[in-house]
Order: sequence, then structure tokens, then C-alpha cells
Amino acid sequence: MKRRRTAPRLAAVWHFLQALHQRFAREHLFLLSAGIAFNMLLCVVPIGLLILWGIALLLPADLVETAFQSVLLHLVAPSAQLERLLQGVLRELRIAFAHSSIAGVIGAVGLLWSASALLQSLRTGLDAVFGRDSTSTGWLLHRLRDAALTVALLLVSLLLGALTIGWSILTAFGTELLPEPWHSPLQRTLGLAITLVVEFALFLFLFSAVPSRPPALRVRLVASLAAVVLLELARVGFLYYLQHAPLLGYIYGSYIGLAALGLWTYYASFLLLLSATVAHELFRFRTHGA
Repeated sequence: MKRRRTAPRLAAVWHFLQALHQRFAREHLFLLSAGIAFNMLLCVVPIGLLILWGIALLLPADLVETAFQSVLLHLVAPSAQLERLLQGVLRELRIAFAHSSIAGVIGAVGLLWSASALLQSLRTGLDAVFGRDSTSTGWLLHRLRDAALTVALLLVSLLLGALTIGWSILTAFGTELLPEPWHSPLQRTLGLAITLVVEFALFLFLFSAVPSRPPALRVRLVASLAAVVLLELARVGFLYYLQHAPLLGYIYGSYIGLAALGLWTYYASFLLLLSATVAHELFRFRTHGA
């Protein structure tokens, strides 16, 4: 009986994987992922400048420096090289805070130019996955949607930055009020929970607002959940790859940070389209069969 039940399930899984492969080949999702990643990299600098401007308005520089040191020292083992790097970054951070208004203006102008290209490439990829027509609405409506989405994404980025800094401050000072055995488990548990909730909400927002016509709510929920799981697995694998791939340093030299950023951006773009494809094909199989 178990063999009779297992065989159809394995066949269904095999047909599902074949359908995923055909979708990626037919829609050229690997190339679409590269386009999304490229436009995402163009948005990194203006969004970073705007986040810096917003943080400078809300929080004092000394508090941000303390949180930044706490985050960096928790991520990397302390060393003399790290200390020199930290001092250099803090020096540049003080200069940036002193000119935060200029950074905000430059970031706003750059974001208006780069965000439209990013949202258009992201919409093209998600419309291809969900079977939507990207040209169904007019040019003006697309531009108005892009402007609204740019503001929304900026607010989300500011919220994420505030949550990150707030959590760093809480872990740096707030845990002193708790018993010593609770410090490390509480930090890890709450930190992971906050990260997962924020990622799920961000993906749900993208799957709901970016496509020309959003799919059903259950498809968006499954796609968001799949994106969170795949992103966390990819993060662990990517960190392991960077730590155990010494050839990267020989190939890229001092530009290894930029290379790692480019690789991770492409992985994230690919996983975004992959999770959407998995959710769409899963519900299509449940509705229409193989």
C-alpha cells in the first residue's frame, strides 16, 4: 500500500519540477533575475543616502555609532584589522551625518531615476511568472504607480533601518535588566523572529503591489513564505561559501565586497522569482492537475 501511494506522489513531484524548469526556460527568468539585480544595485546608493538622511533626522549620531559598533562586533570576530576598519567607517559616518541634508537631496534625485527602472524590471518578471500583461495599463498610470511604490519602499526601508538600530540598542543596553542566562537566547530568538516577520511583510508587499494585477491572496502568502525560507537558506549557504572560497580573494582582490554584493543581489532576485513561480505552479497543479 505504501508503494502504491508513494509512486503517484513521486510522479507528481517530478511533473511539478518539470513544469518549473519549463517555466524558467520559457519566460527567461534567469535573464530577468539579472535585470532586476542590476537595477537593484543602481538603487543601493540613493536608497542608502535617503536612509542615512532619515536616520539623522530621527536619532543622534552618537546613538547610531554605538548601535553600528554593536552590530559589527556581533557579526565579526574582534581583531586589529576590524578595529582599524571600524574607526575608518565611523569617521566617514560622522562626515556623512554632518552633510545629511545634502545626502538626502542627492539620494532623492537618484532614487527617482533608478527606482522606476527597478520597479519596471521587477514588474516584468512578476508579470511573466503570474501570467499578467505588463502593457495592459497606460504609461502615465505606470509612472504614478512607480512614484507611489517608491515612496512606500522608502518608508519600508526607513522602518527596517529603525528596527535594526532599535534592536541593536535594545541588545546593547536593554538586556542588562534581564538575568544573565536569558541574554543570549533572548537575543537570538527575538532577533530571528523580527527578521522573519519583516522579510515576510516585505515580500507580501512586493507580491501585492508590484505586479500589474496581483494574484490570489493564498498565492501571495505561499510565495512570501517560500521567499523567506529560500532567502534564509541562501543566506546561510552564501556566508559559508564566502568563508570557504579563498579563490574569491585572489580573483577580486580588494573588490571582493562589491563582488559579494553583486552575487547576493542576483541570488535574492532569482529567489524572488523562484518563490513566485513555485507558488503559482503549485496552485495551478492543485486546480488543473499536471
